Amino acid sequence: MAELMVNPHHSLVDEPLEIRVHGLEPGEIVVLQASLVDLKGMQWASWAKFRAGSDGSLDLATAVPLEGSYDWPDPMGLVWSMELTDQEHKMVSFIPFGIEPHTIRFCLKTLDGTEITQEVQRIWMKTGVQRQVVRENGLFGTLFLPAGAGPHPALILVSGSGGGLSETRAALFASRGFATLALAYFNYESLPKGLVNIPLEYFKTAIQFLQDHPHINAQAIGVTGGSRGGELSLLLGATFPQIHAVAAYVPSGLIWSGFGGEAEGPCAAWTWHGEPLPWIPEVVNFVEGIEEMIEKGSPIPLTPGFLRSVKAADPQVLEAATIPVENTNGAILLISGEDDQMWPSTFLSQLVVERLERRQFPHSFRHISYPNAGHAILTPITPLPPPHSIHPVDQNDYAYGGLPREHAFATSDAWQQTLFFFGEHLQQPQIGAKQ
Repeated sequence: MAELMVNPHHSLVDEPLEIRVHGLEPGEIVVLQASLVDLKGMQWASWAKFRAGSDGSLDLATAVPLEGSYDWPDPMGLVWSMELTDQEHKMVSFIPFGIEPHTIRFCLKTLDGTEITQEVQRIWMKTGVQRQVVRENGLFGTLFLPAGAGPHPALILVSGSGGGLSETRAALFASRGFATLALAYFNYESLPKGLVNIPLEYFKTAIQFLQDHPHINAQAIGVTGGSRGGELSLLLGATFPQIHAVAAYVPSGLIWSGFGGEAEGPCAAWTWHGEPLPWIPEVVNFVEGIEEMIEKGSPIPLTPGFLRSVKAADPQVLEAATIPVENTNGAILLISGEDDQMWPSTFLSQLVVERLERRQFPHSFRHISYPNAGHAILTPITPLPPPHSIHPVDQNDYAYGGLPREHAFATSDAWQQTLFFFGEHLQQPQIGAKQ
């Protein structure tokens, strides 16, 4: 009799599952499906058809799908290849809308009509992790503290050009031992609607908040973020010596202009001591043929415009808008996708590497660029983002880039690389723990 086994039944989102089938006839054709319902009531689903081995078993770590949502051996293929079943919302990214657990239902279907199901619960937050809303000294964030008194190494997690804050990723970091402050800085509650004239002093306040916390190691603070949040992470590391590790996802080593809000014309994204930080001006016709793309409903690739803007920039302007990453008081990890269509993150990350090499940066640094990965390198082992989607700030449809297989690998590998990086540079005993 056929048996479907999915383990573990209760696990963190970033933990791989073992999916096996036993008791089939040798060579029997079966279909495996996966589905979940998010907190908005929207259903996600995937499927794959397999042929049982000569012993009547299947192991999704080695079995090649005959057809389905993905087509190569991958134990998590049924999870990350899930898409919305509602055709009208196909281009919506999977957002869990909070830190509540979600249930994935797996179903084995045989040709004789037999159906066998297994459900597993995926959680963002380990037992013992504490969630604290932060609304003090002008800060807007949520702090997640690992179990135990600590003192814990800490991270500041910042968003990209969509603004808001990411509690799910912060909860996952805390479940892996890092106190994490998910910090909003625009497009959230009463904060500014656009990424415009954001004072770096705001983040200095966040650093001080963490240093003053009784359960946090004041000497072991890092920062991480993606896209414009990756640019910001590099900028914060270069500005504040209290930061000892920077993990920048699909970042830029150059400063770009403000975005969104009610500003008329080009404006600064960041300010320091009340002065706007220089930025690279965008070339005229930044996106060639954008009107036609919008009219046709085609996704807009921004990477060519960024590359042309760098090429057109005056050398003095380019230098003024370059983040002085060599001032960072700790290690740097850069993650990029070589098929990034939102901006050329691999090129912009390599600029960081070259500057660090020229300035003989005394700390560890590494750039991991993933072939055929796109822009949205997010949380591992959840449904992949679509190849393009509507931006939450300006409502344009932007292309992300990336091929499914390579992007799925990049998402999972980058997460493990990041955990190892912060563990190595913030959790080591020699880092000044409180006595």
